Amino acid sequence: MNRIVQRNGAAPPWVEVQGELDSAIQSFRDIIRQSWIRQAIRNLTTSNPPALLHTFTLKDIKAFRDPGWEQRERSYHEVALKEVNSLVRKYNGVAPYAVRRPFHIRDVEMERVYESCAEEIWQELVRRARETTTSPRDMTPNNGGSATSSANSGEAWSIGDHIRKWVERIGSKLRQGT
Repeated sequence: MNRIVQRNGAAPPWVEVQGELDSAIQSFRDIIRQSWIRQAIRNLTTSNPPALLHTFTLKDIKAFRDPGWEQRERSYHEVALKEVNSLVRKYNGVAPYAVRRPFHIRDVEMERVYESCAEEIWQELVRRARETTTSPRDMTPNNGGSATSSANSGEAWSIGDHIRKWVERIGSKLRQGT
């Protein structure tokens, strides 16, 4: 019987609902993620001088919140999560007990977004700081600490470390007025 079902491409009803549920959850998270990244970058770049953008750390960005944005977006989040939780309810009604799913909570989803977007926001702030503080001839990060020289000296640096060091050098040049 199982071979006949597999050959005909049939699946239990809960498997079909599972695909729909996964798609809805991913879509909801992608929309919130994109919206938060745009809002956070907009707020941080407009409320801080370009010369200070490089001073933000991942911890600062993860802790950054915009209550106004949250309030404006709250109704969308609640409606979207209501639809997602409706699919969870439908899925749990037909799925075996062992694979049932928990409901999604707005605050938990928001914290997930804040945590997961921080790196991307930080990278964009670094990019914008670099664009506003350097001329095109200074755009190469090879000003005394390239990946090759640090690798040869025995230090293990990540790309993020190189970018941070480079941005720090640019900031110190700006402070010195060179």
